[in-house]
Amino acid sequence: MTGIVRRAVLAAAAFAPAAGARAWPRARFQDVDSFLERLVSGRRVAGAAIRVARRGEVLYRRSLGLADVAHVAPLADDAIYRAYSMTKPVAAAAMLQLAEDGRLDLDAPIAKLVPELAHLSVLRAPGAGLSDVRPAAQPVTVRRLLTHTGGFTNNWSGGPVAARYTELGLIGGAWFRAGGPDGLPDFAARLAQAPLMFEPGREWAYSLAFDLCGLVVERATGRSFGEHLQRRVFEPLGMFDTGFHVLPASAGRLTSVYTRKDGRLVLHEAADGSPFLSPPRAESGASGLVTTLEDYGRFADMIAGGGRRGAAVVLHADSVRQMTTAQVPEAVLGDALVRFSGVGSGASGAGLGFGLGGSVVVDPGAAGTPGRAGDYSWGGAASTTFFASPDLGLSAVLMTQLFPSGQIPLHDGLKAAVFADLGLSAAA
Repeated sequence: MTGIVRRAVLAAAAFAPAAGARAWPRARFQDVDSFLERLVSGRRVAGAAIRVARRGEVLYRRSLGLADVAHVAPLADDAIYRAYSMTKPVAAAAMLQLAEDGRLDLDAPIAKLVPELAHLSVLRAPGAGLSDVRPAAQPVTVRRLLTHTGGFTNNWSGGPVAARYTELGLIGGAWFRAGGPDGLPDFAARLAQAPLMFEPGREWAYSLAFDLCGLVVERATGRSFGEHLQRRVFEPLGMFDTGFHVLPASAGRLTSVYTRKDGRLVLHEAADGSPFLSPPRAESGASGLVTTLEDYGRFADMIAGGGRRGAAVVLHADSVRQMTTAQVPEAVLGDALVRFSGVGSGASGAGLGFGLGGSVVVDPGAAGTPGRAGDYSWGGAASTTFFASPDLGLSAVLMTQLFPSGQIPLHDGLKAAVFADLGLSAAA
């Protein structure tokens, strides 16, 4: 069987019902269906797709709207989306696999594998200039890397460090495709040329840190980041359309991305000619993946299943518990997470925490979001989102093509609709 035929067979199998799977009446998902239809009929997005599963059984899946407005191309079930920051939970899973293998200590300095970062400086005070720095007293550990508490930032966050990132070509979500560093080692070397915003472990700031995950994996295993993910995550879960670029045979399935201007949808990046159609300069653990609704749903199923989906075991249950447990002290996190992610309505971020690679529900009542303690979620820049509830074995994924994210409360809307349709209480 050729590689293309094998992929086609496996992809088709992904949409076949599992043996013995129950047929759930569509009316059971009227809230989810209505939520999806409002997004598309109200022209808030060009197209959207939702998948809901429990214990690996797909209960609801529907794609609605257009993949490309100009060509009036319907959004197919196997459409390919830019995952952007929904790459981060996948990168976190890869790092946890290395910890399980004994190749990585989550509390060891990252400099053991990335010596480029062995001698970092930090701003002496918030708002200090780039010349007013001192040597960092605390190391950037792997755990701090995975929790955005390493002291790094993003080029768009404002301030002198962010400006320095721009000078160095460290452009979030783009450096690995056009301009900037030539590969992951060059990325690390350039990152070391900018001071940290704060002492590692002292604050939470959404950052480029996850781009270092690929370099850690490469140096710990001797394999490329993409090869590790393919062997240890994608193939076991049947995620055959997920990778760091769209294969030529699948190019026609890539969606176009839109933004909103004056209340209208305007093209942001066409599928034709998209940089995601070509291999990147580096494999970004922060925002580099493309995926499908079904593929990412299988990853979410794995988290909801405590590290496994069916016969595939991707992570140990203890690793998933670490991933879905708040790792950042409340005093460090403050309200930064809720302000950034737009998840929940709890005052000052109460009830929410940050695990490894994503946010976690600590207290559903205080968080102002439905769910259970330990629910894990994150989203991407093109208004994609997901959640996984290990307590319930429940997962849901929502894919759209609206850039940037944060314009619509998609996560909370999705979760509320899923819980309502399944008759689950909002909190426990």
